[in-house]
Amino acid sequence: MSTFIKYSLLLLCSTLVPVMMTSAAGMKRYDNYQVIQVTPKTVAELDAVKRLTKKSGIDFWKEPTRVNASIDVMVPPFLQNEIYGYLKRHGLSVLTLQANIQDVIDADMRYSDSKPSTRRRSSSTTPSRFDYSRYHTWDEVNSWMDNIVENYPNLTEIFTVTNSYEGRRIRGVKILGSSSEKKKAVFFEGGIHSREWISPATMIFFIKEFVENYGKDRKITKMVDAFDWYIVPILNPDGYVHTWTTDRLWRKSREPTNVTLCFGVDLNRNWDYHWGEIIETFSGSSDPCSILYFGPKPNSSIEVTGTQTFLTDLSASNGIALFIDWHSYSQLFLSPWGYTRDLPEHYQDHMDFMEASVDKLVSMYGTRYKYGSIANTIYVVSGSSSDWVYGTLGVKHSYGVELRDTFTLTSPFYGFLLPEKQIIPTAVEAWESIKAGIFHLLENDRGILI
Repeated sequence: MSTFIKYSLLLLCSTLVPVMMTSAAGMKRYDNYQVIQVTPKTVAELDAVKRLTKKSGIDFWKEPTRVNASIDVMVPPFLQNEIYGYLKRHGLSVLTLQANIQDVIDADMRYSDSKPSTRRRSSSTTPSRFDYSRYHTWDEVNSWMDNIVENYPNLTEIFTVTNSYEGRRIRGVKILGSSSEKKKAVFFEGGIHSREWISPATMIFFIKEFVENYGKDRKITKMVDAFDWYIVPILNPDGYVHTWTTDRLWRKSREPTNVTLCFGVDLNRNWDYHWGEIIETFSGSSDPCSILYFGPKPNSSIEVTGTQTFLTDLSASNGIALFIDWHSYSQLFLSPWGYTRDLPEHYQDHMDFMEASVDKLVSMYGTRYKYGSIANTIYVVSGSSSDWVYGTLGVKHSYGVELRDTFTLTSPFYGFLLPEKQIIPTAVEAWESIKAGIFHLLENDRGILI
């Protein structure tokens, strides 16, 4: 954030609390904030970067995990000399990925009415006029879902998972096809971290592909006839609205904490499965001001409690064949476990599913995704959704996906601010990967339909 002050809460705590600088319209600005990349070559260099995770004011976009793994960090202008000097003293070279984050936001995220005619066209929520190549507000997404069900009444239904802290209904579209037979469910959730806009956009694209192609495309028809599909574009609506009205890079929910100026819980650290186990720096945090705050107790967030209840009921009534929590960024397919580097019973099944999915994804545009268990691919994570679904509900195929992008020498870097021109290709390759993964399960996992 743009300024940080020492703040004492009547002797209750002492911490560095961010004070947001906002524009006249109320949006936090990121003028001259930079995203840099460093790659530690030794354990000593890695430890030096890890010490910076305690430094208030900087935001790790890609966390320090291991030697020779790149780390992306957003640094505000008033800390740049200090941080860059520190890194240089410890032998680390700094690569600037983005020199001014506000320029990226202004270029592609449309917070003003600078192009009102374009905005009016893209905000149409009728299925035939909805612009799938744009990011959309919470209200637009909900209106579009209602119109989808109105236009495809025999194929779709609206379902409600739960309510958010601020009272928004967390809804999704169920695609059930023409069969009246009881089928296992596939459950996709997007937008659990609110700044990851490409995740809801991709969920919306999936729904579009189902409704427009069922009965026309053989594979899609078979996918719907085999399973009931539950797709929730935005699981964290309060945070998502906040990214449109106040802070584009907000990650957490918006519930109050016991620290006055610190809001929200990381909803992917609050699930009741090995909750609160801080094995590594990014496993989670007990600090309410941290973006990784796991809450005062497991299931403390209404969004998580309600989703767990919904999934528990769905598992009991239908069974769940596949669960995926969709995120960005880093281009990863991830399987349990997150809380430990030990491999689960179904590890090889997980790897086979992810290999089939990723091989198809790469074939579309050459986008490279890595895959493996969460803890062994990125870092140890406690209280995550995919671990809870696998460990508590016993859903064998439970995953997390990190969508585009990642830094390469031949393309610009955007991180959480993926431009709208990349929505369609990101969604297309993800869609093709899921089709491949589903047919892998149908052909190789005999118990998937039972």
